[in-house]
Amino acid sequence: MKDLPNISQYQVNIAQRQQLTDSTYLLGNNFLTKNKQGLYELYVSGNPYELGLKTGSLTQELFQEQERVFIEKIDDLVPKKGKQKLLRKFLAWFNRKMYKNVDEQYKAEIYGISQYASKDYDRIAAPYPRVMYFHGAHDIGHALQDLALVGCSSFAAWGDQTADGKLIIGRNFDFYAGDDFAKNKIIALVAPDEGHKFMSVTCRRYDRRSLRYERPRFNSDD
Repeated sequence: MKDLPNISQYQVNIAQRQQLTDSTYLLGNNFLTKNKQGLYELYVSGNPYELGLKTGSLTQELFQEQERVFIEKIDDLVPKKGKQKLLRKFLAWFNRKMYKNVDEQYKAEIYGISQYASKDYDRIAAPYPRVMYFHGAHDIGHALQDLALVGCSSFAAWGDQTADGKLIIGRNFDFYAGDDFAKNKIIALVAPDEGHKFMSVTCRRYDRRSLRYERPRFNSDD
C-alpha cells in the first residue's frame, strides 16, 4: 500500500490535451481518435512515466467509464457492503507483495495512468494501488476459481525455461465480463524511448498489464 515508483529519474514535459472533435484528442504528437470501424486508435511515446501520463490524459473519459463498469460489476457480484469490506481486506492481503513482481518502469507507467483515475472510488483504495489491483484482478479471480484451471488463452515459463530464470506470462485478454466491459476497444500504438515499439488491442489501458508484465499482441492468426 505504501510502495511508490521512483519517478524522479524521468524528465517529463506533457503538453495540454487538445480536443478536436468528440472522439479525437491531441497531446503534442500523441493522439487518440476513433476510426471509421468504431475502434479507438491511440498513439503515445516517451519514457515510462510519460507513457502513463499521456495515455491517462488522452483516454481519461474512457478510463473512468471502464473503471465505473468494472466496479459496478463487482457490486453486482458482491452486493452486500459487509462482504465488500471483507473482500477489500482480503485483496489488500493477497496483493501485499505484488509490487515486488512488477518492474519499476511498468510501475512508473501505471502510476502515470493512475493520476487520471476517478476520485469516486477512493473509498476502495488510493488511485495508484487501486489501478495496480486492477492489473491483478483477473489473476486473482482465477486463483480463487477452479484453482486456475480456467482462464484466458495463456502460457507461462520459468526456471531453466527462461533466459534469466524469472517468470514470463503471456495471455490474450479474451474473457467475457459483460457487453459494457467489451465496449471502447483501443488499438494502442506505443513508442517507448527504450525497447521495442509495439501495437496491442485493449479494452482500456490497465487491461494491458499483469503481475509480471504482459502485452497482448497480434500474431499471424489474428
